[in-house]
Amino acid sequence: MDVGFIGLGNIGGPCARHLLDAGHRVTVFDIDEAAAGRLAGAGARSAESAAEVAAAADAVMLSLPTPEASEAVVAGDGGVLAAGRPGLPLPLTRAAHDVLARSVEAGLGAKFFLGAMETLEAEAGFTAPVPPPAEAP
Repeated sequence: MDVGFIGLGNIGGPCARHLLDAGHRVTVFDIDEAAAGRLAGAGARSAESAAEVAAAADAVMLSLPTPEASEAVVAGDGGVLAAGRPGLPLPLTRAAHDVLARSVEAGLGAKFFLGAMETLEAEAGFTAPVPPPAEAP
């Protein structure tokens, strides 16, 4: 599977490395070029933008510090949606999903969903906790 990974910090870096170790082709992007370089040294392809990651991947995973950062990386200039791939799987955390669903999903045709991280993680041989959905007010 060709997996894109954006955000290679304390959580994203090891997750992307696990995907590489499991034999997936991984394209990465991070604003910290050194973080992307470390993954490139382990066999990942380093992209110049989030859009380039999306163009190369069957699914894109994000590991970003805030829902707002996720929104910028997905819907901003040079973001995932700029790749023009409607329906590209984009597994999200609950917080990021809530922000993105309100701001971009309806009009742009992206396929945002929860729970897919577990599927990709299971294929790669590792797991990470996914918080349960928040109760509606």
